[in-house]
Amino acid sequence: MLILSLLRRLSSAVIYWHGSWVIYSYDATAQGDGKLDAAVQTYDAEHLPVGVVKQALQERYGRFEYKLRLREMLRHGGKCLVLMDQGKVASFGWIRGWKPFRRRYGWLARDAFLLSSYWTMPDFRGKGLYGRLLAHTIAVARKADNVPIFIWTDPENHASQRGIEKAGFKCLGVFEVRQAFFRLINTYRKIRTSPQEACVQSSANGPDPSFEQNE
Repeated sequence: MLILSLLRRLSSAVIYWHGSWVIYSYDATAQGDGKLDAAVQTYDAEHLPVGVVKQALQERYGRFEYKLRLREMLRHGGKCLVLMDQGKVASFGWIRGWKPFRRRYGWLARDAFLLSSYWTMPDFRGKGLYGRLLAHTIAVARKADNVPIFIWTDPENHASQRGIEKAGFKCLGVFEVRQAFFRLINTYRKIRTSPQEACVQSSANGPDPSFEQNE
C-alpha cells in the first residue's frame, strides 16, 4: 500500500493529473465571521494531535498520509480542527495553507485558505456537526488572516455539497483542472455553473470574471 501510494503521488506530480471539483468560496454576507464552538479542539505545528485524536486521524488517513499531512502543516501552516463529544472524536477537518495549491489553483487567488478533508464519524452523523465545525473553522480562519477561503468537493458527493451550501458558502461552479509535465502546464475550465446544471463550456485561457473579487 505504501509503495502504491508513493507511485500515485509521483505520477500525479510528474506526469499528469486531472480532477473535477465543485468549488465554493466564503461569503461574508451570508456567513459573517463564523461562530466559535467550545467543543472544537485546535491543533497546529506547535500543538500536534495526541491520544484519541491522533489515533482517529491515523485510522482515517493511514500512517503515511497522516505523516504527510502533518509535514504540510509544519511547513506551510494550517490547523486541524476536531469536534469532540464526551471524550470521543466526532468530526474533524483542516485549514490548509495555500502554498502547496498555488501552482494548480493560482487562478482562484494569490493567497487563501483551503478547507479540506472534513469527516464526521458514522455514529455522529445526522446531528449537524458538519455545519458546526464549518462555522467554527470560518471563525478561526478569519481571525488568522483576511484572505479568501475556499472549499471544494467531488461533483458526485451530494451530501458534502448540501452541507457546504447549508453553511452559506457560495458556489463558483464545477471546474475541471489539469496539470502535466512537472507541474509546468496548468489548465482549467468551468464545465458547469452549479452541480445541478447542464454542462456549460468556459474558456481555460483566463480567470472567470467571478474570481476577480477573490484575487
